[in-house]
Parts: sequence; C-alpha cells; structure tokens
Amino acid sequence: MFRNYRPEGKLLGHSGVVYSIVATDDGKFLASGGNDGTRIWDLQRMTQIPNRPASSGIRGATTAIAWTNLDDDPGEMLFYGTITGFLISWRQVPGREGFREIFYKRLAQPSEVTALAFNTTSNRLAVCNYNSSVQIYTLASSAKPCKTFAVNIANFIPKTVHFGAMRGNERELLVFGLHDGKIRTLTGLSEIDSSSEPWEIGVHIGDAAVDTRRMTVCIDDTEHGAILYRLDDHQRVKTFPVPVTQAKRPQQVRFLDDSRAIVIGSDHGIVYIFDRRTGDIIDKLAVRGESWVQTLAHRGFLPPLLQSFEFAL
Repeated sequence: MFRNYRPEGKLLGHSGVVYSIVATDDGKFLASGGNDGTRIWDLQRMTQIPNRPASSGIRGATTAIAWTNLDDDPGEMLFYGTITGFLISWRQVPGREGFREIFYKRLAQPSEVTALAFNTTSNRLAVCNYNSSVQIYTLASSAKPCKTFAVNIANFIPKTVHFGAMRGNERELLVFGLHDGKIRTLTGLSEIDSSSEPWEIGVHIGDAAVDTRRMTVCIDDTEHGAILYRLDDHQRVKTFPVPVTQAKRPQQVRFLDDSRAIVIGSDHGIVYIFDRRTGDIIDKLAVRGESWVQTLAHRGFLPPLLQSFEFAL
C-alpha cells in the first residue's frame, strides 16, 4: 500500500463547484475560485483570509487564477478571470492581514476567461478566453495591467497557457487547444506572431504543465492519462496511464518535487503520483468517494493541494 503522502487538512468554505486553486510560490497563500466567487486562504493557519474578494455577483464564477508580484513590491497580487469575461486584481495590504481590490475590467469580446499565466522576468500577464482571444498585459509599477497586444486565433479555443523557452530577448507563449489537440507557439511578443504552424499531438488536451528548465511539457490526455513531451523537438517521451472509469474528463496535471514526479487527477476520486523517469506509481491519494478530481495546486516543494469535483462538463 502506498503511504508516501498524507492529508494535511481541509479548507472548508466554498458552497459550490471549485474551478481553480493556485498557491503562492512560498506556500503562504492559496486562492480558490468557483461558482461562488474567489477565496484566499492562509495555509500556515489553514484559515480563510477575512478581507477577500466578494462573491461572484454580476461578474460571474471565477474560472482562472494567477498569483503575481513585482520586483520593487514584495506584496502578493492575485489576478482572476470570470465566466463573464472580467479580469480582476487584488493586492496584499502592507502590514495588515487582508487584500484589497485594485483593478477590474471586462475584456473586449467578453467570454469565459479560460487561462492566466504570469512571467516574472517581463512582468507580463497572458489572458485567454473562450472567444479564441489571447491577450498580453504588462504590469506597471502601480500593479495595474496595461494591455500590450492581443491576437485572435481562428477556430481555436485556448484551454491553458504557459510562458515557454526564451526566444531572443523574450519568452515564447505556448497556448494549448481545448478540442483539437493543437499547441500554438506565439513568438515575437512585441508584435505577437501566430503565423507558425501549430504543434499537433492528436489528443484531447485537458491541461498542461511546463518545465522550461528541463524543456519538457506534461499534457493531460483525457483518454489515457498524462503524456510527457520534449519542448525542443516535440518528441513524446513517456505515457503515465490513468484509468477512465466513468467519462473522458479533463484533469489538471502538475510537476511535483522539482519535477521528479508528476501528479494528475482522475474521474474516480484518485490522485495519481508518478515517478517522472521510470513511470512507476509513487502513490495514490483517495480524495473522496468516486468523485471527479480535476483541480490541483502545488506550493513549492510541499505536497500538492487537491480539490474534487462531482459534475461533468
């Protein structure tokens, strides 16, 4: 029996489905978002921060989350997107326990915000939505985002987005398609060039995790489990099979323990942790019953945080 990981506790407070959970790099805070809005948690105390974003209201359910910070301002900032197309930011209040809202805007051609990604080197925030739009914002010293450029990719629904390898003086942007098994590489981000041919992997992409140091990407194939690819030559390295017992559903996938392990959810209440090199199962974590485990977060070198769902897309 596997016993390499153990439960640390439960965070109780959401009254509905949770779509996204993301921890800060230092593991101090966790943000979670779903049908009833966004919540912020103190992971050292395992308690909810009282001064937090309001319930979903007219802005709608929270569908994507990203933590950011600026070099000249050590305070944490939280960006989240909603199902109705709002981009919202909350900032840690210096010297106090809590956060305050500093920015909100409804994006052009509003639709569900499907993914967010932040690059600390360039202070750029990538935002994707269901209307095939990829937008790049630069964070000014005020921490308010300024739209730099945008592109619409025809017949393409971005499911997740990551900053990839350096190309010249900037990082490329990898955008993963929801239904078509294609990965778009956007380069020359000063003008955003999307003319290159997409990387086609031929699977339904549920999620992706990118390790730029090792030049690898792990993709959730909703039919088979996790698949590891090399970023430089697009070669498939290994498959980490996860049984499908109920339905083909997207599960988030993450690198764990300095990428020595890969963690992925399932449709039957189990989180699988694989050894990246051997493909062996390190542990199986039973979350709850036979529910859908879709959302995962990782906080530095600490164990993963998990959230189970009990619904189908």
